[in-house]
Amino acid sequence: MKCPLCGSNRTKHILSQGDWSIVACKTCKNAWTIPVPTRIQYSETDFHASARNSSDTELPVTIDELPWEWRDCIKAQTTLLLRYAPKGASVMEIGCGEGLLLKELSRSGFNVQGIEPSVTASSRARKKGLNVITGYFPDCLSDALFDVVILSHVLEHFADPIVTLELVSRVAPKGYLLLIQTNYKGLIPRWDREKWYAWSPHEHFWHFTPKGLQMIARRLGFCPIACEYSSLIHGSKRIAKLTGKIARVFPPAWDQFHLLLKRN
Repeated sequence: MKCPLCGSNRTKHILSQGDWSIVACKTCKNAWTIPVPTRIQYSETDFHASARNSSDTELPVTIDELPWEWRDCIKAQTTLLLRYAPKGASVMEIGCGEGLLLKELSRSGFNVQGIEPSVTASSRARKKGLNVITGYFPDCLSDALFDVVILSHVLEHFADPIVTLELVSRVAPKGYLLLIQTNYKGLIPRWDREKWYAWSPHEHFWHFTPKGLQMIARRLGFCPIACEYSSLIHGSKRIAKLTGKIARVFPPAWDQFHLLLKRN
């Protein structure tokens, strides 16, 4: 079986559960789901619903309500952009949910906009005072260009990530690209195997690594600037504490990464 992303024949089956399997490429280190997920109508989906303390779907979630892992990730991503992006840079987040990261970036002086297909999430984002369009990328984009484009747990939902990133490169022709993704080679995915919740095999076409995404991005003229690691939400303090100890020595032990790239 050839890798759909790099064409290598050096692939291997890594796990199965019921009607789905994950196959990984030994060359580019990315993986993919078999069978291919069917297209989901995300206009009716709300990925931030799990963070709410209320059943009121119209009530916006604040960063202070989030689990510590999620809250720390948003702060780390903001700090990363403050370190590298121009002061007051224009930022477009594709698939921004209700704008939790955008709100933090706005407070830090960035000029932010967002695109979000979820009707409820995009509505709550606008209630926070954010400029967020309800719709799908790239259908609802204008001709505006941005200094930074962000995709946070979004790229794996596209059937062709290379085409998607090529379209993104036109939005930020000389700018930065921040990709926030799960790291399926982290310790917890290795321990949990098919029970790891972030596989989401009926939604996620792809499962990335920093090396794998850099390989794709380089083909489109993006160069890596920085890569940081963080943790998804697991609920178990024991697991988080143990993984944290290992990650202090070996950061890729975490199961999430923030990859910042810049277009040549």
